Amino acid sequence: MQKLLFVCFLFFVVPGLVFAVTIEDNFDDNSLNSSLWVPFNIGSGDPGVSMSVSEINGQLEAEATVAPLPIAAQSAVAIAGVSLLGTIYGDFDVQAHYEMLDPLVGPNDEPFVGILLSHGQLLDDPYLVGLTLDKSLEGNKTYLAGIEDDEFRIPTNDTEGLLRFTRIGNLVSAYYWGPSDTNWQLIRQANGSADPIKNLGLGIFNETNGTTVFAAFDNFSLTADQFIPTLEPTYLYFPQIADGEGLQTTLTISNPGDNEAAGTLRFFTPGGSEWALSINSTVGSAFPFTLPAHGSARFTTSGTGSIATGWASLESVRTLSGVATFDIRSQDTLIQTIGVLGTPVAKRLMVPADYDSRANMGLAIINTSGSNTLTVSLSLVGEDGVVIQTSTDPDYQNIPAHGYVTKFVSEAFPNIPSTFKGNLIAEANGNGVMAVIGLTQKDGLYSAIPVANPSLAVAKRVLGEWAFVSHVSAWGREFAPSFSIRAIEDDSSGSGQIYAWGYDYQYHGSLLVNWDESRQSYVGINSNPDYPWSNIYIFNFANENTISGCYYYQDQYYPDPLNHSLGNCNNLTGTRIIQ
Repeated sequence: MQKLLFVCFLFFVVPGLVFAVTIEDNFDDNSLNSSLWVPFNIGSGDPGVSMSVSEINGQLEAEATVAPLPIAAQSAVAIAGVSLLGTIYGDFDVQAHYEMLDPLVGPNDEPFVGILLSHGQLLDDPYLVGLTLDKSLEGNKTYLAGIEDDEFRIPTNDTEGLLRFTRIGNLVSAYYWGPSDTNWQLIRQANGSADPIKNLGLGIFNETNGTTVFAAFDNFSLTADQFIPTLEPTYLYFPQIADGEGLQTTLTISNPGDNEAAGTLRFFTPGGSEWALSINSTVGSAFPFTLPAHGSARFTTSGTGSIATGWASLESVRTLSGVATFDIRSQDTLIQTIGVLGTPVAKRLMVPADYDSRANMGLAIINTSGSNTLTVSLSLVGEDGVVIQTSTDPDYQNIPAHGYVTKFVSEAFPNIPSTFKGNLIAEANGNGVMAVIGLTQKDGLYSAIPVANPSLAVAKRVLGEWAFVSHVSAWGREFAPSFSIRAIEDDSSGSGQIYAWGYDYQYHGSLLVNWDESRQSYVGINSNPDYPWSNIYIFNFANENTISGCYYYQDQYYPDPLNHSLGNCNNLTGTRIIQ
């Protein structure tokens, strides 16, 4: 039976149950959704193992190979798949289609293809349901279900089908639905833990020398009482990409973190449509990738054909850095190289502007306001801080979703003085946000110029390591956590709003810091659904190294703690340890 015949059955759920959250992924756009999934490739016995996972051919394909001896170690293991970025709470129903793309080989060790769930790390005593080989059955295939420390098998000849796990209260059930079946077949049902599922994966496992496990997953669905994403995707933008007639753009993406990071690089035309171009000799508009810790990758346009321009976005659930390098050649001779850093979104930006008979400044603006149009107000501000002109250029009004405008300052301001030095200020109207780069041209040569976000100066005030102290009268003692507020994840407000995160050395939680306009204060929230409390810090700066305000404690977890009673203010002080 073909895979399509299973689709109509996939979203069957337990009768009488109502779930609050539904997540579905058919893996059909050939680009892994990095806001939902992170790939994992785990191997030992190098160089005898190789693993890969990618969304391709309208499905998720995973391959794990262990080389023959003596290349592979005696105990070589190859594991590949994807892990869902979030935690599952309460009752749930998870289903997925699987298909073997290469036959399983026995009767050696026991490869596995299926769904894994765990209260901790993905491979730490997981629940699992899937297809495997059974050495005790001379290598014949079986459906395997594992619940806590209990395993149960059912012999089968299937090479594709549906897999399913449900939890209702403490009752955990594992099912399969093969090509010849007309309903779900129960493999095992047992009492398990109602603790949150912190890891859910679709994956394959191989530890047999000289073999490959090659499988595909499709039509994934999860319904659950509650699902809290691990990380929201972050975006970095490259507002100018140019290619053709000897002009090449190279995007260098780096992973500064200590963990593997997945992302997708997407290219767009000036009007916001997908832009298919040749990158590293492969034509496409979206290029998913995975970087090891501290690794990097380069994506280079072909430089052939007529000149075409557009822009690019980088999406990842981990913070990545990127730089665009423009190589300008004439008859294969390099004339100039220009490097421009990728930029986050912002509400208001300021760019140094220099204009005369030999100098000009160019500005590229992307509309990053989702599906909405964007209007941008442009002003020229002299060195004395006085606005001398505002642009009336209609091209900056109602910029389409994902569209961009790139112009020289003399085009945006036709009446600019013959000599001008100062700043150009761009401000997105309404709730719009944008990404901007600036280039200066002098005597025919280009160089990148910094684009300043006025609110960054405010945001950087909270970065560093802080010791907070509060005397909580209800406890009769001091509460003194230490936080390292490490990075700005999003900075999209012109009014000084920030969004920073940190690490509580004492309780291993995160601290989100935001400027609260209604309170005219910074608000930090340390709230974790795994623990029944919320810590709230509301403060302002006494000086660069000292804060003062209130600490509030809530004795249960709320996803939105500010919408519940804060209780009494406990005096809060904070001292910067390291800037």
